[in-house]
Amino acid sequence: MRIYYPIDVVAFSEQGQKSLDSLTSLLKRNKQVTITITGYADYLGANPHNIDLSVERSALVKKYIASKGFDTLRILHCGGKGALKPPDHYDSPVGIPQHRKVDVAIQWTVPAKPAATQGKNPHKPPSVVPPPLSNLKTLKAGDQITLPNVYFEGGRHIFIPQSYPTLDELVKILKENPTLKIEIQGHICCDSVSADGIDYESGKMELSVTRAKAVYDYLVEMGIKANRLTYKGFGGKIRLIKDERTESDRRRNRRVEIKVLEK
Repeated sequence: MRIYYPIDVVAFSEQGQKSLDSLTSLLKRNKQVTITITGYADYLGANPHNIDLSVERSALVKKYIASKGFDTLRILHCGGKGALKPPDHYDSPVGIPQHRKVDVAIQWTVPAKPAATQGKNPHKPPSVVPPPLSNLKTLKAGDQITLPNVYFEGGRHIFIPQSYPTLDELVKILKENPTLKIEIQGHICCDSVSADGIDYESGKMELSVTRAKAVYDYLVEMGIKANRLTYKGFGGKIRLIKDERTESDRRRNRRVEIKVLEK
């Protein structure tokens, strides 16, 4: 989880507080979870000020999490690393907002598998490669397919650049099949099945919804009529991998699926 800061500010924002409240609530459900807290600054200013600033940011986050009842013995590290290096020849009076941050990294302890099932995952589908999106054209009403290689920034509904080829392919398929109507379904990982994830843009527990809507908005922006599209978020209720043990498992559960409504 990341909390971002204005220039030369130690205190986190109201949105940052909401994020920490949500995070603390989730962490307290699992007594095996440990965390590290690391603060950063951007290249504006100089050491030792930037180092002090990054340390103070992380210390305040630790203090707030502790005030909410999280056991500080489960905080493995809390510190600051000063300024992150800017790109070559980068010069801006507003610095780099993405570098002014505190990262809270979370480690889940997963019990070892019983010897009888060592090396096997009964919940794992036989193939880890999702079918190609072109299969969407052959599906019937009620069928669904995962959008391959569509990923978002952590805790946000912002696409990373690698997502756009798949999104553009989806636009092409919808334009070639003008009667096709779909539902866009968002899913998250690593969370309680009864809750959605927090979207750091809105500060609300709606991450699977806003990610599905991000796909919806992109399709509309690219000329697909809105009456052919709906969207819905399912939080962590429907998992491809029920017992998440690796980052690959979590990545497969963090997905957007397309359900065919009409052909």
